[in-house]
Amino acid sequence: MVGLIVLGLVVGVTMGVLGIEEPWTYVVIAVVTIIVVPPVIRYRSRSRS
Repeated sequence: MVGLIVLGLVVGVTMGVLGIEEPWTYVVIAVVTIIVVPPVIRYRSRSRS
């Protein structure tokens, strides 16, 4: 959960720096996040145990 908040802050800062304001970019980032995050969480929890 904290990771998602951090990711949101990073995305917000990055888009602010790049000057991106198109709404569709947020949709793309959300979709990529939904696709990428679950496997990463699964991999991390597996490597810990």
